Amino acid sequence: MSIIVLIGASGSGKSTIGHILEEEGIPQLISFTTREMRVGEKHGVDYYFVDKKTVEDIDSELISEISEYNGNYYGLFTSEVLDKLNDYEDVYFISNSDGARQLVEMYPDDVKCFWLSINIDEMANRMKKRGDSNDNILSRITHAMTTDELFGPEGLDYEIIDANGQIDMVFRQIKDKL
Repeated sequence: MSIIVLIGASGSGKSTIGHILEEEGIPQLISFTTREMRVGEKHGVDYYFVDKKTVEDIDSELISEISEYNGNYYGLFTSEVLDKLNDYEDVYFISNSDGARQLVEMYPDDVKCFWLSINIDEMANRMKKRGDSNDNILSRITHAMTTDELFGPEGLDYEIIDANGQIDMVFRQIKDKL
């Protein structure tokens, strides 16, 4: 049983690798958020959309990991983890370093963290290709440089995956370490 946690800067390939894992029969753990649903998003597919009061009032034991970003909560309900692990041998989750640390604390024997290392030039190129605005690219690069997204999470055991190459090579690197 493994909880595969993908960590990395914007454009490092976390979502793309996640889709490949799903094609291989490894489902994603769906997180919750208190932000507004965007056009095209679906409850229970992209996120579980909940209000802030629900999150603030819930027993902390019912949440496996939580963080606040831009005034909204993002997290993972413990029931999501337990239900998926009851049905599947392996699952994956896209997170930041803080979320990964929380999951390691809660499931120390089951979490395998993979940090997708990417350089700034490749990060910017990938975000341009997917249609991000220049302002968004600059904001995400600045965020990555002021956090551990570009340099690896401190105090967390993880496998380093070179995300500067082709995405199929990145997937093979992860699969080889499972």
